[in-house]
Amino acid sequence: MNKIFAKGMKLAAIAGICLSSFNAVHADGGDTMPGIDYNKSESLTVVMQYNNGTTAAPIDGAEIQIIQAASVSVDSSGSVTYSLLNDFAGKSINFDGMTVAESMKAAEELSKTVDTKKLNMTSVVTGTDGKAVFTDLKAGMYLVREGNKTGNAVSYTSFKPYLVMVPGVKDGQWVYDVTAYPKTEITAKPTHVPPTHTPGQPTVPPVSPSPTPVTPTSTPEKSTNTGVQSNTVLWTGVAAAAIAVVVIAGIAGKKKED
Repeated sequence: MNKIFAKGMKLAAIAGICLSSFNAVHADGGDTMPGIDYNKSESLTVVMQYNNGTTAAPIDGAEIQIIQAASVSVDSSGSVTYSLLNDFAGKSINFDGMTVAESMKAAEELSKTVDTKKLNMTSVVTGTDGKAVFTDLKAGMYLVREGNKTGNAVSYTSFKPYLVMVPGVKDGQWVYDVTAYPKTEITAKPTHVPPTHTPGQPTVPPVSPSPTPVTPTSTPEKSTNTGVQSNTVLWTGVAAAAIAVVVIAGIAGKKKED
Protein backbone atom coordinates (compact mmCIF):
# COMPACT_ATOMS: atom_id res chain seq x y z
CA MET A 1 0.00 0.00 0.00
CA ASN A 2 1.43 3.38 -1.03
CA LYS A 3 0.41 6.34 1.07
CA ILE A 4 0.41 10.04 0.34
CA PHE A 5 -0.44 12.12 3.37
CA ALA A 6 -2.18 15.23 2.11
CA LYS A 7 0.39 17.75 3.22
CA GLY A 8 0.58 20.76 0.93
CA MET A 9 4.13 20.02 -0.19
CA LYS A 10 3.56 16.35 -0.91
CA LEU A 11 0.38 16.77 -2.93
CA ALA A 12 2.01 19.61 -4.82
CA ALA A 13 4.86 17.24 -5.66
CA ILE A 14 2.58 14.42 -6.78
CA ALA A 15 0.62 16.86 -8.92
CA GLY A 16 3.86 18.08 -10.46
CA ILE A 17 5.08 14.61 -11.43
CA CYS A 18 2.07 14.15 -13.65
CA LEU A 19 3.68 16.50 -16.16
CA SER A 20 0.32 18.11 -16.74
CA SER A 21 -1.63 21.19 -15.84
CA PHE A 22 -4.85 20.22 -14.11
CA ASN A 23 -6.32 23.71 -14.28
CA ALA A 24 -3.45 24.81 -12.00
CA VAL A 25 -3.80 21.73 -9.84
CA HIS A 26 -1.73 21.91 -6.69
CA ALA A 27 -2.19 22.05 -2.93
CA ASP A 28 -1.87 25.53 -1.48
CA GLY A 29 -1.76 24.81 2.21
CA GLY A 30 -4.08 22.78 4.38
CA ASP A 31 -2.59 19.69 5.96
CA THR A 32 -5.51 17.42 5.18
CA MET A 33 -7.86 16.76 2.28
CA PRO A 34 -11.64 16.44 2.43
CA GLY A 35 -13.19 13.10 1.56
CA ILE A 36 -13.67 12.18 -2.07
CA ASP A 37 -17.23 12.27 -3.38
CA TYR A 38 -17.35 8.95 -5.19
CA ASN A 39 -20.81 9.78 -6.52
CA LYS A 40 -19.44 12.59 -8.63
CA SER A 41 -18.68 11.96 -12.28
CA GLU A 42 -14.95 12.22 -12.89
CA SER A 43 -13.28 12.92 -16.19
CA LEU A 44 -9.88 13.38 -17.78
CA THR A 45 -9.33 15.52 -20.87
CA VAL A 46 -5.95 15.16 -22.56
CA VAL A 47 -5.13 18.07 -24.85
CA MET A 48 -2.63 17.46 -27.62
CA GLN A 49 -1.17 20.56 -29.18
CA TYR A 50 2.05 21.78 -30.75
CA ASN A 51 3.34 25.09 -29.46
CA ASN A 52 5.80 26.73 -31.82
CA GLY A 53 6.47 29.55 -29.40
CA THR A 54 3.82 31.82 -30.88
CA THR A 55 0.66 29.78 -31.31
CA ALA A 56 -0.62 26.43 -30.10
CA ALA A 57 -1.93 24.22 -32.90
CA PRO A 58 -4.23 21.31 -31.96
CA ILE A 59 -3.08 17.85 -33.02
CA ASP A 60 -5.77 15.51 -34.29
CA GLY A 61 -5.43 11.78 -34.89
CA ALA A 62 -3.42 10.93 -31.76
CA GLU A 63 -4.65 7.81 -29.98
CA ILE A 64 -4.52 8.47 -26.24
CA GLN A 65 -4.54 5.38 -24.03
CA ILE A 66 -5.22 5.34 -20.29
CA ILE A 67 -5.48 2.70 -17.59
CA GLN A 68 -6.01 3.02 -13.86
CA ALA A 69 -2.89 1.90 -12.01
CA ALA A 70 -3.87 2.72 -8.41
CA SER A 71 -6.95 3.53 -6.37
CA VAL A 72 -7.19 6.46 -3.96
CA SER A 73 -8.97 6.89 -0.66
CA VAL A 74 -9.13 9.45 2.14
CA ASP A 75 -9.56 8.40 5.75
CA SER A 76 -11.33 10.33 8.50
CA SER A 77 -8.14 12.22 9.39
CA GLY A 78 -7.75 13.50 5.83
CA SER A 79 -4.82 11.23 4.94
CA VAL A 80 -4.74 10.14 1.30
CA THR A 81 -3.79 6.59 0.33
CA TYR A 82 -2.92 5.35 -3.16
CA SER A 83 -2.90 1.56 -3.61
CA LEU A 84 -1.71 -0.28 -6.72
CA LEU A 85 -4.39 -2.37 -8.38
CA ASN A 86 -4.03 -6.14 -8.66
CA ASP A 87 -2.76 -5.99 -12.26
CA PHE A 88 0.23 -4.00 -11.02
CA ALA A 89 0.67 -5.62 -7.60
CA GLY A 90 4.22 -6.43 -6.62
CA LYS A 91 5.72 -3.35 -8.27
CA SER A 92 8.11 -1.39 -6.09
CA ILE A 93 6.42 1.93 -6.68
CA ASN A 94 6.05 4.41 -3.85
CA PHE A 95 3.98 7.47 -4.78
CA ASP A 96 4.87 9.24 -1.52
CA GLY A 97 7.23 12.13 -2.24
CA MET A 98 7.87 10.89 -5.79
CA THR A 99 10.19 13.03 -7.89
CA VAL A 100 9.73 13.77 -11.59
CA ALA A 101 12.42 11.27 -12.54
CA GLU A 102 10.84 8.60 -10.31
CA SER A 103 7.44 9.34 -11.80
CA MET A 104 8.70 8.90 -15.37
CA LYS A 105 10.44 5.69 -14.40
CA ALA A 106 7.27 4.39 -12.72
CA ALA A 107 5.19 5.24 -15.79
CA GLU A 108 7.61 3.37 -18.05
CA GLU A 109 7.52 0.35 -15.74
CA LEU A 110 3.72 0.34 -15.61
CA SER A 111 3.56 0.70 -19.39
CA LYS A 112 5.79 -2.37 -19.81
CA THR A 113 3.52 -4.33 -17.48
CA VAL A 114 0.53 -3.36 -19.65
CA ASP A 115 2.31 -4.77 -22.70
CA THR A 116 3.59 -7.88 -20.96
CA LYS A 117 0.21 -8.79 -19.48
CA LYS A 118 -1.66 -7.51 -22.55
CA LEU A 119 -3.92 -5.41 -20.34
CA ASN A 120 -6.79 -3.55 -21.95
CA MET A 121 -6.47 0.22 -22.06
CA THR A 122 -9.21 2.73 -22.80
CA SER A 123 -8.45 4.62 -26.00
CA VAL A 124 -9.76 7.87 -27.46
CA VAL A 125 -8.44 9.56 -30.60
CA THR A 126 -7.98 13.32 -30.47
CA GLY A 127 -10.38 15.33 -32.61
CA THR A 128 -9.84 18.49 -34.59
CA ASP A 129 -9.63 20.39 -31.29
CA GLY A 130 -6.75 18.15 -30.21
CA LYS A 131 -8.73 16.75 -27.27
CA ALA A 132 -9.33 13.20 -26.05
CA VAL A 133 -11.99 13.06 -23.35
CA PHE A 134 -12.41 10.17 -20.89
CA THR A 135 -15.52 10.15 -18.71
CA ASP A 136 -16.99 8.07 -15.87
CA LEU A 137 -13.58 7.41 -14.35
CA LYS A 138 -12.89 6.04 -10.89
CA ALA A 139 -10.73 7.99 -8.48
CA GLY A 140 -7.08 6.99 -8.66
CA MET A 141 -3.75 7.28 -10.42
CA TYR A 142 -3.81 6.79 -14.18
CA LEU A 143 -1.15 5.82 -16.68
CA VAL A 144 -1.38 7.86 -19.89
CA ARG A 145 0.45 7.04 -23.09
CA GLU A 146 0.17 7.53 -26.85
CA GLY A 147 -0.81 4.76 -29.26
CA ASN A 148 -1.32 4.82 -33.01
CA LYS A 149 -1.23 7.97 -35.11
CA THR A 150 -3.41 9.22 -37.93
CA GLY A 151 -4.17 12.66 -39.35
CA ASN A 152 -1.91 15.48 -38.18
CA ALA A 153 -0.47 13.35 -35.41
CA VAL A 154 1.81 11.51 -37.83
CA SER A 155 3.73 14.76 -38.34
CA TYR A 156 4.68 15.01 -34.66
CA THR A 157 6.76 13.02 -32.21
CA SER A 158 5.11 10.99 -29.44
CA PHE A 159 5.19 11.80 -25.74
CA LYS A 160 6.52 9.40 -23.13
CA PRO A 161 4.12 7.61 -20.74
CA TYR A 162 3.28 9.61 -17.64
CA LEU A 163 0.99 9.56 -14.57
CA VAL A 164 -2.14 11.61 -13.90
CA MET A 165 -4.15 12.05 -10.69
CA VAL A 166 -7.94 11.84 -11.00
CA PRO A 167 -9.34 13.76 -9.23
CA GLY A 168 -6.73 16.47 -9.17
CA VAL A 169 -6.13 19.02 -6.44
CA LYS A 170 -6.65 22.79 -6.38
CA ASP A 171 -6.64 25.08 -3.39
CA GLY A 172 -6.93 22.14 -1.01
CA GLN A 173 -9.99 20.79 -2.81
CA TRP A 174 -10.52 17.88 -5.19
CA VAL A 175 -10.98 18.74 -8.88
CA TYR A 176 -13.13 16.07 -10.49
CA ASP A 177 -12.76 17.20 -14.08
CA VAL A 178 -9.06 17.11 -14.88
CA THR A 179 -7.50 18.68 -17.98
CA ALA A 180 -4.00 17.51 -18.81
CA TYR A 181 -1.56 19.16 -21.20
CA PRO A 182 1.31 16.70 -21.65
CA LYS A 183 4.54 18.61 -21.30
CA THR A 184 6.36 16.37 -23.67
CA GLU A 185 8.92 16.54 -26.40
CA ILE A 186 6.20 16.94 -29.03
CA THR A 187 8.00 18.43 -32.00
CA ALA A 188 7.31 18.63 -35.69
CA LYS A 189 9.05 15.88 -37.62
CA PRO A 190 11.45 16.98 -40.38
CA THR A 191 9.65 17.42 -43.68
CA HIS A 192 11.13 15.67 -46.71
CA VAL A 193 11.76 18.23 -49.43
CA PRO A 194 11.68 16.65 -52.89
CA PRO A 195 14.29 17.81 -55.42
CA THR A 196 13.23 20.72 -57.62
CA HIS A 197 11.87 19.82 -61.03
CA THR A 198 11.79 22.08 -64.10
CA PRO A 199 8.66 21.53 -66.22
CA GLY A 200 9.49 19.73 -69.42
CA GLN A 201 12.65 18.21 -68.03
CA PRO A 202 12.95 14.48 -67.26
CA THR A 203 12.40 13.54 -63.60
CA VAL A 204 15.00 10.79 -63.77
CA PRO A 205 18.72 11.52 -63.60
CA PRO A 206 20.20 12.12 -67.07
CA VAL A 207 22.02 9.18 -68.58
CA SER A 208 25.66 9.79 -69.38
CA PRO A 209 26.18 9.81 -73.17
CA SER A 210 27.89 6.78 -74.62
CA PRO A 211 31.40 7.34 -76.02
CA THR A 212 31.42 8.26 -79.70
CA PRO A 213 32.43 5.15 -81.63
CA VAL A 214 35.69 5.51 -83.55
CA THR A 215 35.32 4.53 -87.19
CA PRO A 216 38.46 2.69 -88.32
CA THR A 217 40.21 4.12 -91.41
CA SER A 218 39.32 1.90 -94.37
CA THR A 219 42.21 0.49 -96.45
CA PRO A 220 41.43 -0.29 -100.10
CA GLU A 221 41.11 -3.96 -100.53
CA LYS A 222 44.05 -5.41 -102.40
CA SER A 223 43.28 -7.62 -105.31
CA THR A 224 44.11 -11.20 -104.76
CA ASN A 225 44.56 -11.64 -108.57
CA THR A 226 48.35 -11.21 -108.37
CA GLY A 227 49.04 -13.89 -110.99
CA VAL A 228 47.00 -12.18 -113.71
CA GLN A 229 48.60 -8.81 -112.92
CA SER A 230 52.13 -10.34 -113.19
CA ASN A 231 51.40 -12.00 -116.55
CA THR A 232 50.01 -8.80 -117.99
CA VAL A 233 53.10 -6.88 -117.03
CA LEU A 234 55.33 -9.61 -118.49
CA TRP A 235 53.61 -9.69 -121.89
CA THR A 236 53.53 -5.94 -122.05
CA GLY A 237 57.27 -5.89 -121.56
CA VAL A 238 57.82 -8.55 -124.22
CA ALA A 239 55.70 -6.65 -126.71
CA ALA A 240 57.59 -3.43 -126.06
CA ALA A 241 60.89 -5.24 -126.58
CA ALA A 242 59.72 -6.79 -129.86
CA ILE A 243 58.62 -3.40 -131.16
CA ALA A 244 61.99 -1.96 -130.24
CA VAL A 245 63.79 -4.77 -132.13
CA VAL A 246 61.66 -4.20 -135.23
CA VAL A 247 62.31 -0.47 -135.12
CA ILE A 248 66.07 -0.97 -134.73
CA ALA A 249 66.16 -3.53 -137.57
CA GLY A 250 64.28 -1.14 -139.83
CA ILE A 251 66.71 1.65 -139.12
CA ALA A 252 69.72 -0.59 -139.80
CA GLY A 253 68.29 -1.83 -143.16
CA LYS A 254 67.70 1.70 -144.29
CA LYS A 255 71.28 2.69 -143.60
CA LYS A 256 72.63 -0.19 -145.78
CA GLU A 257 70.50 0.93 -148.71
CA ASP A 258 71.97 4.35 -148.40
